[in-house]
Amino acid sequence: MKHEDVSVEHQESVDEDDEFRSGVVAVVGRPNVGKSTLVNAIVRARVAITSPRPQTTRGRLFGVRTTPDYQIAFVDTPGYHRGKTLLNRAMLGVVREESEGADRVLFVVDGSRLPQKDDVDAATLLMGGRSAANASAVPSRSSKDARAEASPPGDEFADMGAEADARAEASPPGDEFADMGAEADEPAEASPPCAPSEGPARVLEPRVPVLLVVNKTDLVDDPEVLASNIEAYRRLGVFCEVFEVSAASGRGLAPLERALASALPPGPQLFPEDMVTDQDERVRITEMIREKALLETRQEVPHAIAVEVEELREGRSPGTRYVRATIYVEKDSQKAIVVGKGGMRLKRIGQMARTDIAQMLGTRVYLDLWVKVKEDWRERKDVLRAWGFNV
Repeated sequence: MKHEDVSVEHQESVDEDDEFRSGVVAVVGRPNVGKSTLVNAIVRARVAITSPRPQTTRGRLFGVRTTPDYQIAFVDTPGYHRGKTLLNRAMLGVVREESEGADRVLFVVDGSRLPQKDDVDAATLLMGGRSAANASAVPSRSSKDARAEASPPGDEFADMGAEADARAEASPPGDEFADMGAEADEPAEASPPCAPSEGPARVLEPRVPVLLVVNKTDLVDDPEVLASNIEAYRRLGVFCEVFEVSAASGRGLAPLERALASALPPGPQLFPEDMVTDQDERVRITEMIREKALLETRQEVPHAIAVEVEELREGRSPGTRYVRATIYVEKDSQKAIVVGKGGMRLKRIGQMARTDIAQMLGTRVYLDLWVKVKEDWRERKDVLRAWGFNV
């Protein structure tokens, strides 16, 4: 079923039903298919960081969309990827837990490409652990439908011989989100499975109803190629509905939001009306710094980057905030990459992050940014637990 809507505006009314509806929607998909962009677009706020690098999201992030008729709490999960590190396994645990506890699941895929192995694995998880389609259901590429997935090239590594602990300072303004401490009610029990979408026979239905969201449709010029790609995704499982969207432009998001709102159970608001995320200031600052570090680095470094906000307090000057944070990497060579020649890359990271932090806090910000090595942190239970991962 194709849903067309070229308007960026989202319609806020739900059916004729006057009952207020609310619920939790998990957003699942392999890395770099646009899950965070989708959540940000529907929520109308940057609650999740975005980057051309895969696996930008590592934990579960809430984004809340509230209208007079409904409230949808989106859980943006990490990109589904069966990596080898303890961190990867912890991230897969987040995907599994959040998808099983939601009222609905959005399975987001990249419509400009045919399904990849991670798409098949993610669909297998959502379909209850057994794939509704085997590997033969994933067609191989042809020269006609192969569309390169191009992550924008990063800048070349500058001189690697920078100082050990480089620092970036900083200062500018914006609005602070109100009431970050509210907790969501326990999600309701899983809704009954939905009817299979049109297409080939399915062998297994998901425990939680799943909507297939085909993103990046604006990147495909040939309608036949797009139709072929979508059909390949449809064969991966049982989907209530199929939506063709472009999260970057807003195309197709209005019918998707209406369908989600109509499908949620009647119930009260789970979060305060003016709340758009459940992340506190420290978490949001951490993610903003990590986003800028991801944008400034490339190759193996992004996966080895972690950020910790160690101090957040009022600044010495009236109307200022002081933030001390550390970017952690696993090797000295990675540290040199993040720092850059003469500390210039770290300075750029600090300047960009400071601007976003100041806008969020609504005040001038002094950002004291460091880079340190924490060897093999992705394999260390003590470190991952301290940073909030369930391992």
